[in-house]
Amino acid sequence: QDNPVTATRQRDDGRWEVTTPKGTLIANHLVNTAGFHARQVGEMSGLDLPLVPVHYQYMVTATIPLLEDWKSEKREIPVIRDLRGSFSVRQERTGLLIAPYEAEDKMVIQDDWYENG
Repeated sequence: QDNPVTATRQRDDGRWEVTTPKGTLIANHLVNTAGFHARQVGEMSGLDLPLVPVHYQYMVTATIPLLEDWKSEKREIPVIRDLRGSFSVRQERTGLLIAPYEAEDKMVIQDDWYENG
């Protein structure tokens, strides 16, 4: 935490050097979980990831009693993706986040997000 990765380099043995302001770490694997910044993080590893942020809408429900009960048990529903129905559902705190996917011709690619971060 509060220790950003500034560079990565794959070593001859296949492992990775991960450079941070607090030192260099050695890792067997790298996992890119950078969200909107995944493309830039991929570039640190020599990858050109064809990722572009897309603007879309989602909604979050009010608290669902069952999910509120599960919170104390640290239980969570899995992410559900319905490709035919073109939406996904996942737990968001004690409610659900419902995200419909737009048809490709209606998607708005946010070039300014890509260009300006």
